[in-house]
Amino acid sequence: MEKDDIKNLQKSVDLIAETTAKILSVMATKDDLDKLENKLNNKIDGVEFKLKSEIHELRTDLKSFKNEIDDSVEKIKKDVVDIVDTNMLHDSRLEKIENKVFA
Repeated sequence: MEKDDIKNLQKSVDLIAETTAKILSVMATKDDLDKLENKLNNKIDGVEFKLKSEIHELRTDLKSFKNEIDDSVEKIKKDVVDIVDTNMLHDSRLEKIENKVFA
């Protein structure tokens, strides 16, 4: 091997060493990846908890709404029965009055 070949080889080795050092300086370690994974899992857990809470609140609201509707329907049914009874009572009174007037 000649001197120039050795110099060229040395330059190539130096360039490879510099490039490798740069890569290693910016490359994430296993610990870095573990920390990132933990942060992501915590955020996902937080979002999941928030969604579960919101779903629970929605279910509670819907149940309350259903109960209110059921109560309102029952009240309306009672009111309708009362109105029908009152109407029938008035009809019978009117019939008696008509019988007395037109008899």
